[in-house]
Amino acid sequence: MTKRISIGCIGPSDSLDLIKEVAARYFPGITLTPYVEEEISMAFRPLDKCQNENQGILFSGIGVQVSAMARGGVHLPYEHVPRGGYSLLRTLWEMLSHDGSVSRISIDVVEDDIIRDTIREMGIQLDKIHSMPFALALEEKAYLDRHRELYQTGKADALISGFGAVYDGLKQEGLPAFRLYPSRIQIRERLDRLLDRITARDLKSAGIAVQIIRLSGVKRGTGYEYGTMKTQGRFYLELLDYARSLQGSLFHMGNEFVIYSTRGAIRTRVHTEHFQTLLKWGEKRRIIIASGIGLGTTAFEAEKSARKGLAEAVAKKQNCVFMVNREQIQGPLGTEKELAYSMQASTPKDIDTAGEIGIAPGYLAKIKALVAKTGRDTFDAHDLAACLDISPRSARRILKKFTDAGFGRIKAKETAGSAGRPKNLIQLKI
Repeated sequence: MTKRISIGCIGPSDSLDLIKEVAARYFPGITLTPYVEEEISMAFRPLDKCQNENQGILFSGIGVQVSAMARGGVHLPYEHVPRGGYSLLRTLWEMLSHDGSVSRISIDVVEDDIIRDTIREMGIQLDKIHSMPFALALEEKAYLDRHRELYQTGKADALISGFGAVYDGLKQEGLPAFRLYPSRIQIRERLDRLLDRITARDLKSAGIAVQIIRLSGVKRGTGYEYGTMKTQGRFYLELLDYARSLQGSLFHMGNEFVIYSTRGAIRTRVHTEHFQTLLKWGEKRRIIIASGIGLGTTAFEAEKSARKGLAEAVAKKQNCVFMVNREQIQGPLGTEKELAYSMQASTPKDIDTAGEIGIAPGYLAKIKALVAKTGRDTFDAHDLAACLDISPRSARRILKKFTDAGFGRIKAKETAGSAGRPKNLIQLKI
């Protein structure tokens, strides 16, 4: 007999009732255990019990997931049920059926682009939409107060909430509130994904991977407080999606985010591409995202390596990620300039050579990796600078050290017209 898969589900009771109904109908091979927590801020309380009793976790929404993970580590495969277009369609239909004269709404949780697309698809004409997308720093009371304020000031005549506690509070005050439930389609989709993650978990490579992500360039100060909060909250959601694809646990510490995952998960091409998408997201918002990935047999070893990779990324002062496995470094990952080399010279001969030239053994290893990758042994200062992400002046100084020590020779000279110094093409002998 096939062993049943046990899944724990954390969230408010009304959402869990719907999830149980879908699971019972479409997933007879799983045992779904509900862990009811009406307040999102308390979603961490059943986390330990849930993880001890199950093989995976389904959070009823993004708020529940973020709250639980903020206070406790998640080591099981997990998913959350989003409040997307399907959920909004159902709620808008209920709202218009109840009162067809509604023209101004207040809505939380759902992203602005989903709201716009859904309303356009339904052909609804609304005078005003007040949206409050999920933000990491906001508690449920803030959403409740905002909904109430919009209604009392006449700016909204219908209130839509994806939070059970917010909806209950609004209804108790006699306000025209409507609950944004998870849709059955999205529940089925997320349960399918979670089952795939649980099944694949044991097939992943052994070993630990730690990724550290550091943000810089985010505007701070009173005038930018709300915008900064929204940007950081949105980045956190993007990072959650990335961490989930790795089946990793995400932790937030100051301006750093740390993801604990497995070696097999983090070294796949699809996840490298996913993180490159995240870097592009940051570039559009003028946020510098520096990241280091460390691999090891223990968490301590992996984190120590991740710190080395992070230091390399921070030094670049641009969006990039480096991976370190013991003394082997690779990066910037996913770019044309990606190199893999040892941070220390691996042989006594290389150590002696680096000493004679007058450069660090690790830098010699990097240049040898560049020669091996490009198949070239001849560079001018501008070529070398572009390949190594350094200034032409620094590259010129390095090439001179090679020639002075007898490990390089001037192969040719290029005259750049009537102005400017001629370019020396240096052939490296390493």
